[in-house]
Amino acid sequence: MAKLTDKACKKHNLLLSEGLALLAISTTTDETYRSLVSKGLITKANGTMQSLNRKYNATEKGIALADELLADSEESIIIKEDGIKELADKLREIYPEGKMTGTSYYYRCNRADIVRKLKSFFRRYGEYTPEQIIEATQRYVASFNGNYTYLRLLKYFIWKDENKDGETLQVSQLADWIENKGSVNSTNSDWTTSLN
Repeated sequence: MAKLTDKACKKHNLLLSEGLALLAISTTTDETYRSLVSKGLITKANGTMQSLNRKYNATEKGIALADELLADSEESIIIKEDGIKELADKLREIYPEGKMTGTSYYYRCNRADIVRKLKSFFRRYGEYTPEQIIEATQRYVASFNGNYTYLRLLKYFIWKDENKDGETLQVSQLADWIENKGSVNSTNSDWTTSLN
């Protein structure tokens, strides 16, 4: 279990109470709200279960800072800092070079962003090995058969905030590819690669 420390907060010029509030706002999920409602600890003032109203929402900068706070507070990250940097480099090598067509975004992103995303990934999604992560990334990239039009940027493949019905959800295609390794696609026909 991750813990927030006063030292990590001070590193980012925050009081411990500010760091806790930021983490609560940026990491609470619909399931958490429903669980607290079912336990009688909170009530829903208005809105529907699909769009729970919050008094405050964390910005992207706030969510990124919350992830850094937890990573800085974590005493037992699965692999050490050097190992995370090495893993980031290996993942970047798997991804195609260059920019997404028609954009200024590089598929591989930059090393610092990938290191931050990996630290956060380990905290959010558990204890996967570097080998599992590398293998899942290789399968994901290979699944596009060289046509990278819909390939997610590496940092968003690791995990990404997505807004749905007014809620921000964290999703990870990397975790999906790891956990569904043995799944077989019953519709193996990829019509996009068979067009003449």
